[in-house]
Amino acid sequence: TGDELVPVGAELTHLAQIYNSNTPTLKSLLAPLPIKINDYGIIPDDLEQTTACVNQAMGECDALISTAGVSVGDYDFLTTVIERLGQINHYKVAMKPGKPFVFGELCQAGHKSVLFFGLPGNPLATVVGALQFVIPALWQMSGVSPSEQPMQLTVKAVAKNDIRKSSGRMDFQRGILSQAESGMYEVECFSKQDSHRIKQLSLANCFIVLDQDSASVASGTIVNVQPFPWLHI
Repeated sequence: TGDELVPVGAELTHLAQIYNSNTPTLKSLLAPLPIKINDYGIIPDDLEQTTACVNQAMGECDALISTAGVSVGDYDFLTTVIERLGQINHYKVAMKPGKPFVFGELCQAGHKSVLFFGLPGNPLATVVGALQFVIPALWQMSGVSPSEQPMQLTVKAVAKNDIRKSSGRMDFQRGILSQAESGMYEVECFSKQDSHRIKQLSLANCFIVLDQDSASVASGTIVNVQPFPWLHI
């Protein structure tokens, strides 16, 4: 959702526009699942059009996934629409990136409920939310037994540099995982961790996962690392 979004490949006509990277990213992340994807395009910042799109999706889907429009801005209409057509079960998660995540249900009289996953608009927040919440939920909804579902691999690694962090939220920081001659994994964290840095995601190969209550981490510390699943499928 968002008036500022332009499809990939189209021309940007003014400085307030950005490319819609989230749709192709989500489609790639969801490709291994036994699902059919209905793409409803870019929805403008308009209450009536947002309502119409959600109504259509309710009748055609088992789950609805959106990016952006779930924060507290004047033009973030999705939460309003979800509350009118169903209910919000949970809002905000103590993690970075991806704090303004919304989970809810859409309900129509005489129809089954449709689950709603509202991901933030920043691309890295979308990826983290999809991997941590949406994809595991869709696997469960598909009826595939837990033993047959892809597992999120987590390894221990030595931090090769200092990692900055404030306590209060779980951090998923981007880094490069490698293996030393000793066999021990090592990970180097990128110095900048802004959640709009798409190129950084393409250069990284893992998330460095830092607990909610932890603070900055010194070089040489053992940390938890999640290799990107698309690199080890």
